[in-house]
Amino acid sequence: MINDVYTTTEASKLWNLDESTVKKACQKGLFNNEGYRKSENTWLVTRYAMYERYGAINGEDPATLLKFNYTDLTANDFTLFNKFIDKMQSNAHSGKTSFKDIAFAKIDIIRKEISVEIQYQTGLSVLNVRRMFLAGINKVLGAGKLT
Repeated sequence: MINDVYTTTEASKLWNLDESTVKKACQKGLFNNEGYRKSENTWLVTRYAMYERYGAINGEDPATLLKFNYTDLTANDFTLFNKFIDKMQSNAHSGKTSFKDIAFAKIDIIRKEISVEIQYQTGLSVLNVRRMFLAGINKVLGAGKLT
């Protein structure tokens, strides 16, 4: 989303960092490849890349966009996936999980890609959130369906 992309100046103000810190991270390639790019003379960085590198903005729970590829999912798998997301959302809202919210979950059948935006408790890493989500979905669909 366009609101999830910042210039280094905007990002540094939101995260209360020196602008040179964010700019140098871009120049050195310290963000995920999909998390930043240069547009003419301006570095752009996504909210997710900033969360991964610098954590949450003060007073805000961090979020991440998880993407998984799949090779072969059946109609039943899609149904199970939707039920899993509904259950996760319910658990998140009742405080039964480290996840705070599932902002969205979508399946792109042309690209064979699943995208899920998860807001999670401060203190977890993006890697742990990814592992936890993948472990849960593997229980539902069977191991190895998502990569």
